[in-house]
Amino acid sequence: MFVDFFIQRPVFATVCALFIILAGAISIPTLPIAQFPNLAPPQVVVTSIYIGANAQTVESSVTHSPWSKPSTACRG
Repeated sequence: MFVDFFIQRPVFATVCALFIILAGAISIPTLPIAQFPNLAPPQVVVTSIYIGANAQTVESSVTHSPWSKPSTACRG
C-alpha cells in the first residue's frame, strides 16, 4: 500500500516532507496579501423633526445614552 512505501523508506519520507516545507516557505512571499484592506467605517444617520425645538433640545433628546448615568440596579 501507499503507507507501507513510506514506512519502509523513512529517509525518503523525510526528504518528501522537507521538500513540501521548502516549497511552502518559498511560495509564501509570492502570495497576494492586502495589508490594509478598504473598509467603510460604520455610519449612523439620524433624522428627527421637533417643531419649535432648538438644536440643543433636539441633540439632548436624540443622543440620550443609558450608560451616561451610573447604574443603581447593581450594588457592589
